[in-house]
Amino acid sequence: MEATSNVEVLKEIKRGALLSFVLILMFVGNLIFALLNFTDPKLVHLSNEMPVFLTYVYALISVLAVISAVLIWNWKKVGVYLVFIFTIISVVAKLYSGLSLYAVAAGLIAPAFLLFLVKNRWAKFN
Repeated sequence: MEATSNVEVLKEIKRGALLSFVLILMFVGNLIFALLNFTDPKLVHLSNEMPVFLTYVYALISVLAVISAVLIWNWKKVGVYLVFIFTIISVVAKLYSGLSLYAVAAGLIAPAFLLFLVKNRWAKFN
């Protein structure tokens, strides 16, 4: 009987088209970016001055973003916490690589938008 009630609760939760779209885009885009970074780091090298190891850091960030998207899709708070973690890592990596503050600020737009979409549904997360 408990399994039925959990299914009923999950059916009642409305994700919304925009949040669904953002999570799918986040999953697919970061999966592709991680695969590119792991297979050929020089292909997605952001600048000539950037150390090659940072491409692996960006690949790790992409893997964390994929995991985060799956967790948020399944209504897990830890997925939202992962967004904070990979955003902080990303900011530090971008500053270390010498990217402009505009690039760093632009990298904060997508996580901020995702958090905006999630905040009204926070009570539904477990």
